[in-house]
Amino acid sequence: MSVSGVVALCTRARLLAFHLPYFPQSLEDLDSVNFALGVRDYDVGQHQPHPPGYPVYILIAKGLRVFTGSELSALSLLSMLAGAIGVVAMAALARRVIGAEPALWAALMAMTSPLYLVHGGAAAERHGEAWRRPWASRC
Repeated sequence: MSVSGVVALCTRARLLAFHLPYFPQSLEDLDSVNFALGVRDYDVGQHQPHPPGYPVYILIAKGLRVFTGSELSALSLLSMLAGAIGVVAMAALARRVIGAEPALWAALMAMTSPLYLVHGGAAAERHGEAWRRPWASRC
């Protein structure tokens, strides 16, 4: 495995380690409730979840629910995983644009960002945007 692969793996592991002790105990807002209802019974017409419906996100959460046992746990774990992928995506984009060493600093800054720390385990689709945009800009 290359050095950058090891750094990416360590970055993901650290981000997950930051969030796992603070696993949420309840749904925090209306979006979280709608996403949980969507995992239980997907119906965009009933705002379960709200439009556009996030079908891939809900499908992945339904798959995780098999292992976690609840909608809250599945959505929170998915958010944590998306956050970990987001840091790596931002680092990959930064590496391509500004070089390897600044990319490492960019990943460390993203990992310790209050936005990541506060929303890291939220049962809503916030971190998905964080990793989709850098990957889309790489194309």
